[in-house]
Amino acid sequence: MRETIFRIVGLRHLRESMFVKNVAKLVTGSVASQFVALGFAPILARLYTPEQFGILGLFLSFTSILSIPSTLGYHVAIVPTRTVEEAETHLRLCVFLTGFYSLLLFFCLKIFIKFINGTTVTGRYNVGDLGIWFFLVPIGVCFIGLSRAFTFYQTRQNRFGTIALATAAQSTGSAVSQTALFFIPGLGVGGLIIGNLLGRLVGVAINAANIFYHAIP
Repeated sequence: MRETIFRIVGLRHLRESMFVKNVAKLVTGSVASQFVALGFAPILARLYTPEQFGILGLFLSFTSILSIPSTLGYHVAIVPTRTVEEAETHLRLCVFLTGFYSLLLFFCLKIFIKFINGTTVTGRYNVGDLGIWFFLVPIGVCFIGLSRAFTFYQTRQNRFGTIALATAAQSTGSAVSQTALFFIPGLGVGGLIIGNLLGRLVGVAINAANIFYHAIP
């Protein structure tokens, strides 16, 4: 009877310890990314103007809003799947939907810009401030959709360390890229936007590489 109780208690402690470890990994990644962003903030503030940061905020607003239907919500179904095969199927579907949606979005935005060019809509929603960088919105949407799908898949596989690494690497890659791109003549606010996209690409690449690595028999 006592041995049974000890086994149950030990198992519970094991689960609790695993839970704590996983939470600690995620928190570490989030804290590291925040520290990196905080450390580079004074540097970026001296390199770029407030107006350029405002345009970056506008760009991020567009990408965040337009990325909501990128996977049609199928990324949520990855975690509760019963088998790895089902999870991989859902992941492939999310990747396909994200790519197709991003491509469709690019053509829709191209038509939208051509239609509103020179009208009051351009000034009212500050679309004109983004200029040519507005066409990078679908790329940002694609990266957000892929990151979302990969994160849910990694959560399903209990690879929280990779999620934490991707989070920290994304913040670091973004900050370093934005700093380096400032020194390219004539790039201007493009340094902030492209740097942000490069950071997201780093995070997506880390998750994708980890998934492919574990998929190799």
